[in-house]
Amino acid sequence: ENRFLQMQAAQYRILQKSIEDTRRARHDLRQHFKALQGCVESGDIDRVAEYVKAYGESLPPDAVRRFCKNYAVDAVLHYYGEQAVRQQTDMEVSVQMEEETIIPQPEFCALLGNLLENAIDACAGSKAPRIIRLHIRQQGKQALYLTLDNTSDQPPKSDDGRFLSSSHDGFGVGTESVRVTVERYSGDTRFEWKDGMFYVSVMLSAQNKP
Repeated sequence: ENRFLQMQAAQYRILQKSIEDTRRARHDLRQHFKALQGCVESGDIDRVAEYVKAYGESLPPDAVRRFCKNYAVDAVLHYYGEQAVRQQTDMEVSVQMEEETIIPQPEFCALLGNLLENAIDACAGSKAPRIIRLHIRQQGKQALYLTLDNTSDQPPKSDDGRFLSSSHDGFGVGTESVRVTVERYSGDTRFEWKDGMFYVSVMLSAQNKP
């Protein structure tokens, strides 16, 4: 619950910054018009074109990006997106899913958060370029497919197919939680490390709810 509140706070900060940037741009608009008017009156049309181009490039985005229709999932993605920016990691996100999650929302958000947290941690301990690629595709209300690829300089240690934690003795809590959740819904999970990249694939089916 505390982590979800942090995610919501991160999303709010992004929204607030966008609002402030837009307000500042509108406040400056009159000054820009005065400058353009001066160029027009002097007949310097080339200068007008250059000015308009420069002004357009300086404008903030029209709105904060929304990754998906589900607010909670969107908050998770914004939270870890902000973490990625802070540690200079290139995070690519592509989501096509319904507003209602295919499994209970708290479990899906925990699953997604655990995967992204592991990816962020792996990238933090890796040399540049640091990359995270997340793709989520939902097929109607029946199935959802998730793939997550991230930079990982070293292969994670494992014991009998289960990954060991890099921060404490025993198995990694994040990957174990993901595995347990997916198994609960008779889905499928695969983890693989190859050539400096860690690959995760998850399949969830609404037909297999316990």
